[in-house]
Amino acid sequence: MSSDWQPRTPAELRIALFDLDGAECEALDDASLLSPEELSRARRFRGEELSRRFRRAHAALRLLLARETGCAPGAVAILSAAGRKPRLRDSGVCFNLSHSQNLAAIAIARGREVGIDVEVRGRALDDVCALAARACHPHEAEALESLPERGREEAFLRLWTVREALLKAIGTGLAAPPEMIDASPVLAGVQSLAWKGWSVMMVPSPAACFAAVAAEGTGWGYRLVSPLFER
Repeated sequence: MSSDWQPRTPAELRIALFDLDGAECEALDDASLLSPEELSRARRFRGEELSRRFRRAHAALRLLLARETGCAPGAVAILSAAGRKPRLRDSGVCFNLSHSQNLAAIAIARGREVGIDVEVRGRALDDVCALAARACHPHEAEALESLPERGREEAFLRLWTVREALLKAIGTGLAAPPEMIDASPVLAGVQSLAWKGWSVMMVPSPAACFAAVAAEGTGWGYRLVSPLFER
């Protein structure tokens, strides 16, 4: 078992951030790791690249949850329902998965809800100020518009990553009204925020992306782990 998987306190989250197109992720190309439902969903993607990334992300999730719960990856009982966060049956282990193009991020916690988001940098975005006006808190939209035009796209992605991680942890996702959360301090360089019993922080990540993780309570930290280990 990988040396990064050590006993920990409930206050420590585990986070994996990895490249789905990397050669090392070929070890995740094992259909036995996935459920019939996941395999069916993978077949519905248009193009092998998208299907492969989906399969690898979910295989990695199952490997990490297997290490956390002590059962075989294929036996991990993930419950999914429309409009609700996926969760494990009869377990205090909480988890969340995010992927953006070739990058994936997974967060695992015990006894507290958790959310994670990753966004690839350098994507072409149409009028981020107009997008923020529709999808963000008014304070966030104003703060973004006040920034120099050069750099606004990356500032928006950093803001969006924090918002999305928090909304995923809470369980509302994009169904929440935009004004519910004000993460505008992120645009001034703040790396962590507290909001109504929840905390969110940026995760140091490769230059190619932004990542953020959110969880219930305060005082928690995280350890970076790998989904890949000798099986």
